[in-house]
Amino acid sequence: MSSVYKNVEVKVKINERLTAALVDSGKLSQAVTKSSKTREVLQQTIKRFVLLDNVVLNTYETLNLIDKTMERLSDQAVSIDVGLQSIEGVKTKLDSILKI
Repeated sequence: MSSVYKNVEVKVKINERLTAALVDSGKLSQAVTKSSKTREVLQQTIKRFVLLDNVVLNTYETLNLIDKTMERLSDQAVSIDVGLQSIEGVKTKLDSILKI
């Protein structure tokens, strides 16, 4: 249960950091637009904005992959638990046979 909580906590922190980065980038582009008349600075700002957008998209896709992996691991853990219970039953039967 704690791993689920940690995953949620990590997602929240990543979301907060990305939101802060986007807000900062927006403020920067507004400041540059107001104070600069050159196209080069504006083009650099736009490139950084696009790069940041790609980072957000990649992070989102990575988090989705992590979620899918966690689901598969959870399913495998259940499967392993069922297998261990079966082995325990076989062990109990073998123990009773060997005592005879």
